[in-house]
Amino acid sequence: MKDSHDHNHQHKHGHSHTSEIECLSVTLSSANDEAGVDLTKLESLLKSAPKDEVYRIKAVLHANGQPKSADGSAAGVAKDGHSRYILNWSFGRWTWSQDNVIEAGAPVLRMSIFTARYESSKWTKKIESKQYIALDGGATDAVLAVKRVQ
Repeated sequence: MKDSHDHNHQHKHGHSHTSEIECLSVTLSSANDEAGVDLTKLESLLKSAPKDEVYRIKAVLHANGQPKSADGSAAGVAKDGHSRYILNWSFGRWTWSQDNVIEAGAPVLRMSIFTARYESSKWTKKIESKQYIALDGGATDAVLAVKRVQ
C-alpha cells in the first residue's frame, strides 16, 4: 500500500524557479577590422564593479594595446599591436590571456556580466552609458548592444 504522502517528482508545476544571478550579454561592433576596445574605460569597470553586485565578467575582445591583469602583469601582444584577448574577472580580480584565434567579422567585444539578482537593470544602464565600454581612439562607429539573458 502506498503512503498517501508519496509524491511524484516527475510532475509539471505552475511556478518558476528564480536564480540567484542574472546575466548580461554585451556586444560591441565596428565596421573597422582594426578597431579595438578602449582598455582604459574597460579597466575602470574592472576596478569599480562592487563584488556584492557583480560576480563574474568574461569576455573575448580585440585591443590595440596591452591589457594588464589585476596584479599588473601584461598579456602578450601581436607584432602589429592588434590582438585578441580573453578576460576572466571574478570578485574584483582579473586575468588576461592572449587568444590566437582569428575570427573574421567577429565583434570587437563579446562579454558576459553575471550580477546578483536585481542588479542587471542598473548595470545595463551603466554599460549603455558608454562610460565603461567603447572603442579606443574615440572612434564613433561603435554599435553597443546590451541584453539580459534568461
